[in-house]
Amino acid sequence: MFKNKLLEIGASLTRSASGYTNKFAGDGTTTTIILANSILEEGQKYVNFDINPIEMKKGMDIGKKHILEYLEEISIKVNTKDQLNKVAMVCTNHDQKMSKLISDALIEVGLDGIIEIEPGNQLVNELSFTKGITLSRGYASRELIINKQSNSVELNYPLILIADLEIKQIREIVPALELAKKFNKSLLIFAKDISNDVLSSIIFNQQKKIINCCAITVPGMGNYSRVLLEGIALLTGATLFENLNYELFQEIQQKDFGKCQEVLVSELETFFQGTQGPQDKINQRVEELRKSIKNSDNETSQKILKERLARFTGKMAIILCGGNTELDIYENRDRLVDGLNGVKNAIKYGIVTGGGTCLLKASQLLDYIEVENFEQKCGLNALKTALLKPTQILLDNAGFNGKYIVQKILEKQQDDPYIDMI
Repeated sequence: MFKNKLLEIGASLTRSASGYTNKFAGDGTTTTIILANSILEEGQKYVNFDINPIEMKKGMDIGKKHILEYLEEISIKVNTKDQLNKVAMVCTNHDQKMSKLISDALIEVGLDGIIEIEPGNQLVNELSFTKGITLSRGYASRELIINKQSNSVELNYPLILIADLEIKQIREIVPALELAKKFNKSLLIFAKDISNDVLSSIIFNQQKKIINCCAITVPGMGNYSRVLLEGIALLTGATLFENLNYELFQEIQQKDFGKCQEVLVSELETFFQGTQGPQDKINQRVEELRKSIKNSDNETSQKILKERLARFTGKMAIILCGGNTELDIYENRDRLVDGLNGVKNAIKYGIVTGGGTCLLKASQLLDYIEVENFEQKCGLNALKTALLKPTQILLDNAGFNGKYIVQKILEKQQDDPYIDMI
């Protein structure tokens, strides 16, 4: 923090730009700071000569639009495993073990799958996968357990009843129990809440082996339980019963049940494998969630949406960060998070030549852009100067004459003798 308020405003602007880059790209924060600082410096020079800053900003925005279009045009798509491995190496500062963890995780779960990076308690980083769909809700009572060794309830091809309701009386689920008995099927019940009397009846049916039955309650504040139950209903193809269609709940038919090849219910979670919901509607929901994630600026909301997305894709990887000390573990975690974000964005948007050379080439486009007035042209010039800075500073720091080499690169349209980072 600066005591001088004007200095603090400038520093705050730079921090904000750098933070935005780190959040959405996972890398390039130094380049962002260099660009932001140069734009502010060059812009201030023109403002000191009474150039209208509003018009100058318009010129910068026009230039930015052309630069982004150019970068998108020259970007190279990351389509192969070899390309992915190379990008992961760059994004982890050439740490082979970290880059392999990231590339293996992405190859397995894809961009839509969840990759959790968490502190571990071991010496080295470890990667594990979860296949299928896992919900963080377990059975309503331990009395439902059949397999005492694994403390779980296993259901093969069960009928799945989903109700956004409080089931208070056994008569409410008698039709479902009768259908399960008739078709010799297991029954899995998801409900907002289940009374003790109803739960006792379900346990009786389970223990007497009348019906292999399990119950899971999904309480929650606000809209949480509703959203979760809707998701399960869509994934399994079940009818979601609620107050509005309560009459149908008591007249349940076979088509109203959800379907799944296997469900494993433990004390804390439920695992689905082979859900059989309508794929077209699931695909539609996946696209809706992707758009919501893209449009959300809230980190907590993004995490919740990504978890919901992972339920529909059924893919999840967990990287446990290791180290000799707690400091090592959290440093590894930060590097893995940055590396993963960088690789994900490389896959989404493609890669370009490194060392700032693509910005050098892009800067020359600004000479040919027509604008409305001199002030806007000043904005283009300020932007052009800023685009030269990342390569120049990189070369200066490496012991070269950055300004001279940048000029030579622009004159000869050649960057390989100095920088090769593709």
